[in-house]
Amino acid sequence: MEHKKQIGEQLITWLSGEGKEQTMEDPNLSSWLAEDESHPKAFERYQQIWEGASSYIEPEAFSTQAAWNKVDRQIRHRQRTLRILWNMGYTVSGMVASLLILFALSQWGIFDRQPDSSVRLVAAYGSRSEATLPDGTVVKLNSGSDLTYTYHKASHTREVQFEGEAYFDVAKGEDPFVIQMHDDLRLTVHGTSFNLQAYPNESSVEAALVEGCIELEHADQKLRMAPGEMAAFDKQTKALKPLEGNAAHAYAWLEDKLYMDNLSLAKISKYMERRYNVQITLEEGLAERYHYNGVLNEATVSDVLYVLSRMSPIQYSVKGKQIRITSKSTMPMKK
Repeated sequence: MEHKKQIGEQLITWLSGEGKEQTMEDPNLSSWLAEDESHPKAFERYQQIWEGASSYIEPEAFSTQAAWNKVDRQIRHRQRTLRILWNMGYTVSGMVASLLILFALSQWGIFDRQPDSSVRLVAAYGSRSEATLPDGTVVKLNSGSDLTYTYHKASHTREVQFEGEAYFDVAKGEDPFVIQMHDDLRLTVHGTSFNLQAYPNESSVEAALVEGCIELEHADQKLRMAPGEMAAFDKQTKALKPLEGNAAHAYAWLEDKLYMDNLSLAKISKYMERRYNVQITLEEGLAERYHYNGVLNEATVSDVLYVLSRMSPIQYSVKGKQIRITSKSTMPMKK
């Protein structure tokens, strides 16, 4: 046993020698190799093991910093790879989500919806105007009128929000032409020319058809009109009804004429306020006391007042745009 231990220690000395040639010249090693034929093979095996292990036990063959640098490089490389894969996955998932959203929007028809186009026309008190709408419809606005035309591209509908008075010459087309007014009153046009009076401060809405066909509608009521007919919507009773009379009188304002078919002083005063942009004050009791028949050729407000004072016992005073009408039985007024 002691001999084996000594041989083991000797082997370490031989194997750890500085040079292979010096080791092999050691007489003790030569003697041991010659003792048995198995010793040379054993020594060769020990020598291979020693040389393989030396790379781990010799400080100059193992660098801690180099090892950590190598590990760090591998970690960073793996992180970059994972980050690239993550970004690719995020991008792909984002693209997929975007495509799904775009597909859903297209299914809902969002991309088919285009912004509606609108045009507004206004004729202030004391003025009149004429214009051609985008669809080719010609509109002549009387004083104190407001019109907004909108073409709804989704429903292919021509819609007009309207108050005041206007003469419409509607361009023919497949798209419906609809006029919306106060009190949920609706007028549907079927390629036509007509006059429409729908002032907010009047007690009724009146339509006079020149040619074609129009239909007035309110709630469950419908009234279809033929050329030459007139109709009215009573704002108090909410009823639609035909009117008797001459339809041409309704749009005589286009020729600067006012047909007075039993027209009250109150209605004529409202007409003058819009036409001449004035404010008229009536003496109490005069509004419905006098009614007029005939035709007035419009000129100036003074001309109209003069004619009215010749047709009834009234007098008037004018201060700028302020007009006061009283009965001739009252004290004389300075003009």
